[in-house]
Amino acid sequence: AMFSPLDPDKLSEHGALAKEALFSFGGEFLARGGLLPLNGTIGYPKTAVIAFPSYEAALGWYWSPAYQAIIGLRNEAMDSQFL
Repeated sequence: AMFSPLDPDKLSEHGALAKEALFSFGGEFLARGGLLPLNGTIGYPKTAVIAFPSYEAALGWYWSPAYQAIIGLRNEAMDSQFL
């Protein structure tokens, strides 16, 4: 995910809730923080790289009721793009 924070308090709340759902699908954070482009330009100042044991697990996490319930909070917390 690449993102621009909009509300630090909501971003923190979203992060805690998303992490709970993420771990239940075997997800783990590989990297989080600012971006430094080696070539070209980027549209977001922050990134989070998440790994899952399978493509199906990643989709299961994103479409889970637990994650879907916090998408409104995510949209208030950040402008984002998930890849």
